[in-house]
Amino acid sequence: MQNQEHGLNQAGTQIKDKAAEFGAKAGEVADAAERKGARIVEGIENAASNVKDRFDDTVGYFRDHDARAMAEDLKSYVKSHPAQALIGAIAVGFIAGRMIRR
Repeated sequence: MQNQEHGLNQAGTQIKDKAAEFGAKAGEVADAAERKGARIVEGIENAASNVKDRFDDTVGYFRDHDARAMAEDLKSYVKSHPAQALIGAIAVGFIAGRMIRR
């Protein structure tokens, strides 16, 4: 009888130890997830801020330039970057074609 009680006490102690170990590991995982989440949120905030800044710059450009000035800027860009301009024109044409078909 005493042997059984000792075995049960020992098993109970092992279970408590394993539960404590599991709790500690779960806490570590939760902390790591929280840190990762904070980094993700920070990245999203930075991306949103960059998008807002770009949008503000674009709005400012359209406010400050008339159609002729924009056409001149476009001509200048095409002369400076012909490959990128061609790729952009193809992409715009493809998107416009898809929209017209629908």
